Amino acid sequence: NCMRALSYLFFCFILLIGKSHSATVEALTLKATFVLKFIPFIEFPAKPSQYRIGFLGRKENLPEFAAVFRDKSHDNIKFEVIDVDPHSDLSKINILFIESNRFPENVDQLKALIISDEKSGLHKGANINFLIVGESVKFEINQNKSQENGYKISSRLLNLAMRVVQ
Repeated sequence: NCMRALSYLFFCFILLIGKSHSATVEALTLKATFVLKFIPFIEFPAKPSQYRIGFLGRKENLPEFAAVFRDKSHDNIKFEVIDVDPHSDLSKINILFIESNRFPENVDQLKALIISDEKSGLHKGANINFLIVGESVKFEINQNKSQENGYKISSRLLNLAMRVVQ
């Protein structure tokens, strides 16, 4: 009976982990879709020849995030998602997506559009930050930082944000 109970607990644990991973992947895919949909509403300081999105997060999440951008473009400009770490040369990317607790030390020096998903993301230097409110994905925008870095964010996108820092 002890082995049966342990087997049952192990099975429940595996189901819980699978469900948790599935929910994480689902939320990440939704955030990536948001990022894709944000682009038409953001004017970059210089029109890029390619949207290079640096993914600073857990390696196992990169394929799901990158899949959203595969074969997509905006104004005939293609997307490329690359895996980066805090020590990478981030000067060659124009969008940086940062998963929780992975902010690089030099984030204030970057000219890339910084999008994060942690509670204090705007405070740490993100232009756009995702929040989970209840079971919904919401976002907030740091309009000041965006303007300082030369990004013009459409009023339509600003109106959809849960919070805008002026």
